[in-house]
Amino acid sequence: MKVVKRNYYDDQGNLLIKPYRLKDLAEIYGVCNRTMKKWIKNAAPQAKRNRSQFYPIAAVANILEALGLPQRIETKKAA
Repeated sequence: MKVVKRNYYDDQGNLLIKPYRLKDLAEIYGVCNRTMKKWIKNAAPQAKRNRSQFYPIAAVANILEALGLPQRIETKKAA
């Protein structure tokens, strides 16, 4: 099975604001789906999905505003 690494950031390191699924948001924040669902329920209850798996852009913006921007930490490989 091929593992696909999704790119959530642009070349400058800024988070791309677009419709995301719950699992994508969880991956961005580095938590499990269950934790992300609880965070959204508590911090941004107005952020709802519309008949699909994806949170619309407005809901993603509300979630980011309520939870704050995720930190992007990269590790460097040892020489």
